[in-house]
Amino acid sequence: MNTQIVKTERKRILSLPWPTSIAVVLYTLNIFRPYPIILDGWLRIFWFDILVILGMILTTTLNSLSTTLKWRKHHIIFVFLALSTLIALSLNVDSAKDLSHLVRIIYIISFSFLILAPWARSESNFYEKISKLLIATIIPMSVLFTVQMFPTGEISEFIYQIYGDTKLRPFTSSSPRVYGSFFNANWAGVYLMACWISLISLSTYKIITLRYFFILASLLILMTIATGSRTAMVGICAGLLWFVTTWIVFYSKTGKLRAFSRFGFILFFIFLFIIIFIDDLVFFDRFRELLTADDISEINSLSNRIGHWEEGMIHFLESPLIGPGVHGIPHNSYITWLQAFGLFGFLLLILLLFVLSFRWYTIGKRFSVLYSSSVLIGFLIMALTAEFFFVTQILLLIAPIVFGIFFTPRPQLEPSDSAVASKATLNPDTV
Repeated sequence: MNTQIVKTERKRILSLPWPTSIAVVLYTLNIFRPYPIILDGWLRIFWFDILVILGMILTTTLNSLSTTLKWRKHHIIFVFLALSTLIALSLNVDSAKDLSHLVRIIYIISFSFLILAPWARSESNFYEKISKLLIATIIPMSVLFTVQMFPTGEISEFIYQIYGDTKLRPFTSSSPRVYGSFFNANWAGVYLMACWISLISLSTYKIITLRYFFILASLLILMTIATGSRTAMVGICAGLLWFVTTWIVFYSKTGKLRAFSRFGFILFFIFLFIIIFIDDLVFFDRFRELLTADDISEINSLSNRIGHWEEGMIHFLESPLIGPGVHGIPHNSYITWLQAFGLFGFLLLILLLFVLSFRWYTIGKRFSVLYSSSVLIGFLIMALTAEFFFVTQILLLIAPIVFGIFFTPRPQLEPSDSAVASKATLNPDTV
């Protein structure tokens, strides 16, 4: 994606219908959501969500002037029954603050219907557009990572004031670790996982050039290492493994297997080149520990999490059917969900996955299915080590990719073969 393509994308966004433009702007801003030190407490974390709520009100008002957006009855029925169940299961909480997990679920459902739905329905190739939007953020995010890793006086101080410096460890520290515009490294890992899937997907469909793929893949590798997040590494590998397996089993007969193999070899050699040069650097210590440990349970961060999981399950068993309410930080999205909503609520989560699977099945072999399912798999694996189901910045990042599949028109357009041919003519180095 060269400068001309970026300019074209900017013009396209400006020409979109107002509700769609609002959605695109909010989605992009959420990725770079500041956590300003000047704010304190909950306001520092959730101030942006107030802006999103205002966006919901505005898009609802604009959509009320149009009759083009029609809700599907089965969506409304499913959401009504699910919310009714979760609300009923939340009635046993000890205090009002324990309702925060329910409120966040209601919030993301409202976002999906009021902002995501009109956005997805207005784009005939929604998933191609959102994947392009994500990879367009890689370069500015890498700049942010660089400023945090290598402090440069006033510029770094300005960044620290906007995003904070809690647990930031620059290059001069004994264990360098930064995470860009996110609140911690694991949150940044979810973003990087989604970017990896976006880059691989667009490359497989020959939407971006070989040169641009090489640049962005290198930046993503460096940022992934800079986070020091082993959770991110596992999630990225899981998402890419699902993508590759699904592609080979269902998509390889489309005639693009040669291109897929080509960028696969390129990615392998990029990894090999970087690992050879950083293997002796302190950057790689956390990953070396993961790869060389005789017993992974002896890794400090993992052993601590195992302790939190055990405590979380003990608390959950105090009221397994309806949930005793969330206690502490279980460091596991599934345990947190079980504590908040019990086994009855967990069945709803499983039902949602079945509904998603059925939706993918009815759509068939499409770019949208391959892309959204790969991101979801990576996200679900990463959710084993953090409370991602209740982090609003992460939910607003992932929800359009996962839940957009419910709102996109059928059949969702594939990346245009004619556009690919045109790009191949203009760019001889196209993947």
